[in-house]
Amino acid sequence: MNIFRVAVCDDETMDLKQITETVDCILNSENIDNTIMCYESGDKLMEAVLDGVKFDMMILDVLLPDKNGIELASCIRDCSNNMPIVFISNDKEMALCGYEVNAVRYLAKPLDTEKLREALIYCYEQQKKNKIIISMNSSTYKFLPKEIMYIETCGRGSCIYLQDQKLQTSNKISELEIQLCKYGFIRSHQGFLVNLCFVRAVRPNELELLDGTNIPISKHRFKDVKNTFMSYIEG
Repeated sequence: MNIFRVAVCDDETMDLKQITETVDCILNSENIDNTIMCYESGDKLMEAVLDGVKFDMMILDVLLPDKNGIELASCIRDCSNNMPIVFISNDKEMALCGYEVNAVRYLAKPLDTEKLREALIYCYEQQKKNKIIISMNSSTYKFLPKEIMYIETCGRGSCIYLQDQKLQTSNKISELEIQLCKYGFIRSHQGFLVNLCFVRAVRPNELELLDGTNIPISKHRFKDVKNTFMSYIEG
């Protein structure tokens, strides 16, 4: 739940291996639990994003054969507008293009380890700032909003559905809505609060999530849900 997930995309096998090993070394030296996923093409990374794989940051080569890093980042922004993206390249003239898609850093090859360290720590610290606090039983837990698929009213409290588990809290759904509304969550029904980044389709009576789950939409909420979803995917 507290693992820092990094995607690295570079079509040069040796560069991909070196970057991955350096990122892993830096994060381990900072005692940051991490998972690094490697992609040799922009299409494969985009496929993973569309399949619902979640990352905390991405490191993208600007010059990719199938889709350059700027184009790839623009597509990713459509699915995950707040994703921290760091560009790497031999082409320094492409640096300004990176800011068109709100890249947090642009690093030249060969990579300067200390500059990469600074970029990784910056993205990690930004991730921590976005965590929300939820009480469960007698304990308090921190979550990243993007880890939560949806929340359902359960008795006097709520059930929180993550991609791999279901958790129960005494917090009411109305209390959680106050914390989560600024992170792309919407109340589709009196008893449901949904993370829009997991929504595949909006229908008159329901939302379809990426994993096939169907969430009801109240008749009087449909217009607002549909408009909010359209605004979300359009960035």
